[in-house]
Amino acid sequence: MDYIKEFDRQASAAVRLLPDSWRPLMQNLTLLGSPLTVIAAGLAGYLAASLRGQPASQRAFIYALLAFGAGIALKRLIHRARPGHLEIENFGLKSFSFPSGHAFGSVIFYGLFAIIDARRLLFPWDFLSSLIIWAVIFLIGVSRAYLKSHYPSDVVGGWLFGAAALTIIVRMAL
Repeated sequence: MDYIKEFDRQASAAVRLLPDSWRPLMQNLTLLGSPLTVIAAGLAGYLAASLRGQPASQRAFIYALLAFGAGIALKRLIHRARPGHLEIENFGLKSFSFPSGHAFGSVIFYGLFAIIDARRLLFPWDFLSSLIIWAVIFLIGVSRAYLKSHYPSDVVGGWLFGAAALTIIVRMAL
């Protein structure tokens, strides 16, 4: 586990190089990745798919919601304390550090939008939409380390678990 601590140390040092003037941007990015925001985005995606008669996309958003719930359960199972013993609650439950729920949820829900857009939009809009969405997902994760709400390894773990869940969702639903 020393390699994880070393990764966290080095990645945290790199994030600390970002200017203090970025704090408002990082706070807004964190808000984009908050559980309520990503769930609301997922529900909006579900409703849009319903209105357009896209049952595969509807299923994908339901699976994404179930995966998000599994991510919350995983955090409670692993039970890793946050940096500086920061206490955070989501939905009335103490929220632990690993994996980052913001990183996990943003990969699942926003990643699903990127994949659906890539399949439905024409070039260059498919590429541009996906590029912007994946950049936002990356920056949401960076914001969690920047604001010291997570260790960088929590964010990477959230991205990886989110990517695995998203892969399963796409294979099952789309």
